[in-house]
Amino acid sequence: DVRDMVKFHRQNKKEIPEDKINLSIGINPQFEHDMNDYITIYFLTWLNRADYKKEFNPLNDYYFIKGKDLSSLNNISYSVLKEFPKSEMLLLENTTPRNHKEIASRKLNPLQTDNAELIYTFDDSISNYKYTMINFKAHVQTKYFESPDSIIIKISNNQKCYYTKAMQLEDYITKENEPNPINLSVMLPNEIKGGDVLKVYFYKSFPNPVTVEEMEFKIVGYNPMVSTQKSSLLKTIR
Repeated sequence: DVRDMVKFHRQNKKEIPEDKINLSIGINPQFEHDMNDYITIYFLTWLNRADYKKEFNPLNDYYFIKGKDLSSLNNISYSVLKEFPKSEMLLLENTTPRNHKEIASRKLNPLQTDNAELIYTFDDSISNYKYTMINFKAHVQTKYFESPDSIIIKISNNQKCYYTKAMQLEDYITKENEPNPINLSVMLPNEIKGGDVLKVYFYKSFPNPVTVEEMEFKIVGYNPMVSTQKSSLLKTIR
């Protein structure tokens, strides 16, 4: 069923909304590993790797969940794109309007340096938003397809680093010795406070040479999103 669901996505890719640069899917923990394998195999670089911890996050564009879990989509409108009777799974599209605003942006261009990082300190206005997301873009050149390097997102306060997200560079490399575009839309934790520091950088291991030719991010804040209608089976494509 995961394979069929991925096939459906490849054939029916929706337009990426203006507040994001990649699509994301909330997925049942049972299928996270298989989903991410398919994302890698088919180079679905327009789709973020699945994270079961964000299964019911309202910023997801899709949900691949069990029918019995529909009640967990609180205040989220959705349409049913496809049903999978064998596994009792549903593929849903999030149709809830998003009230968003760009909070901040950082950009380094061109870089071509071994020390590529972007840093931003949140101010107190972050408390005005219930959800936040970082949209990250870069162009990276590497000598090998199977790069062990990672893109790291960290958030820390004056006591500790409380959030770390690592994404493998090899998931985005389609050409050796040429610039490869990387696009990510990553949901940030809800506990961010004014004064907390966000850092985005590349973890590079020797001896794989990596050149970062362009790098930027935008942080988007979202006010509480309430469904304009009760979640319902609006449309089914079989």
